[in-house]
Formats: sequence, structure tokens, C-alpha cells
Amino acid sequence: MAPPGGHNSPAFLQWAAVGFGLWLLFAVVATWESSRRKKKLPVEQRVDVLREELRTGTPNARGHIRIDPVGYPGIPVSQAEDIAREEGFLRQSQGAKGQWLFYRMGTQPGSSTGIDVRGGPAPEVVRESAAARHVAEGFRTQDGFDPLDETTLATAEKELRTARARSDRAIVRCALALLGCMFAEILARFAWGEWPLYAGFQICAATLLIVGVRIIIGARRLRAEGRRKHGVVLAAYRDTVVAQVDEKKFGADQNSREK
Repeated sequence: MAPPGGHNSPAFLQWAAVGFGLWLLFAVVATWESSRRKKKLPVEQRVDVLREELRTGTPNARGHIRIDPVGYPGIPVSQAEDIAREEGFLRQSQGAKGQWLFYRMGTQPGSSTGIDVRGGPAPEVVRESAAARHVAEGFRTQDGFDPLDETTLATAEKELRTARARSDRAIVRCALALLGCMFAEILARFAWGEWPLYAGFQICAATLLIVGVRIIIGARRLRAEGRRKHGVVLAAYRDTVVAQVDEKKFGADQNSREK
């Protein structure tokens, strides 16, 4: 917020651009490598990988489990929908932008009051696995909650959904505050030479900047508190889902070896 005519070194912007480019390159390489490994699998194994990704995937802020169909060649959309339906998910076709967007049955994707933050099958389905029950018993003994209890899961999901919605509203307020800061700074440039007016705009810009930073810090705190208080329950539930998946996979491998 220095007066016009000051010298600003572009070194920071250059390093920021280099860092962003390296991060983008790493993301592209990682995505390509993952897709390449999946393409080497037989179609039957790709179906199993898709099932596992649906069972263990964590929904995003809009309640979707996003899956890139490029990594599943040989599996048409109709088959993917059938597989997802067997796992308790439906596919959203509008606004997918080439992706497969799956959401859990009974939820409202994109709604701040009904999005899925849990993912995975119903607890009674997971409870059929002996390995999942063993993992759940460990959490009941050590942490005092049952990750396969529907009431416990529903409460944690509701609280996390509420924290996420409050955080999203705070981010919007932060964006408005930063836009106001930029507008006040622009007005201050035009008021250069009129020192009382210039100082007033600069003070307004600094105040809005501080408000925006405090809002974003508060939003991050809301999310962190939600994860600390209730995210542990959903993380434990996903551990039981992973145990169920591993039991099915290794049990099938064992049966095939015995045959």
C-alpha cells in the first residue's frame, strides 16, 4: 500500500510462479502414473479397484466422490453406474465435466444441509465383516465410541456438515472484505495528494485486510475444530471400511490359492 512511484521487486512473483509450475508438473505426473497403472490391470481388477475407491473414498465439499473415467478404460458408464448402485451410490450426470460424480443414496449433493461427508456403505453392511467388527471394538475400547453405530456417525456427519457450511460462509465474507480492501486501495491511488482522503482510504483498506485475514483464520479454526471433535469418528469408520475391503480381497486371494 505504498504511494505510487515506489519500486516493487518481482522476485517474489517469479518464485511463486516457479513453485506453482513445479506443483502443477508433479500433479500431472502423479495423475498420469496412477492412470497408467490402472490401465495395465485386467477389466475385472479395474472393477474391483472402482468398488474399493467408492467404498473408501472421502466426499468433497459438495458431497461427491469424484472419479476420473480415464483410469478405468473398458468400463462403460452404464456398468460404472451399476457398480456404484450396488455400493449405495448414484451418479450425477449434469455438471460432471467429463468426471464421474457419485453421491451416496439419500443425500443431496451440492446442498450445504444434505451433503455427504461420510462416504462408504451403510454401517450394517460393514458390520458383516469380522475384521471391521474387530477394528470397531478397538475404537470402543480405546476411544469410547462405536464407529459402526449409525447414531454416532449421523451426529458426527451433521456436526461436520454444519462446520463446513459455516466455514464456507466465512470464506465468502473474507472474499468480500478483500475485494473491499482492493477497491479502497484503488480509491486511495486516485486520492493521491489529498492527504486526509488518501489516509482515510488507506486506513479503510488496512482495516478490511485485517478483517479478511481474521475471517479466514476463523474459518480454518472452524474446520480444524470440526475435524478434531467429529472427524475422528468418520476416520474410524473409514478404517472399518478399509478392514472390510481388505478382508474381502485377501479372503478371495486365499480361496483362489487354495483352489
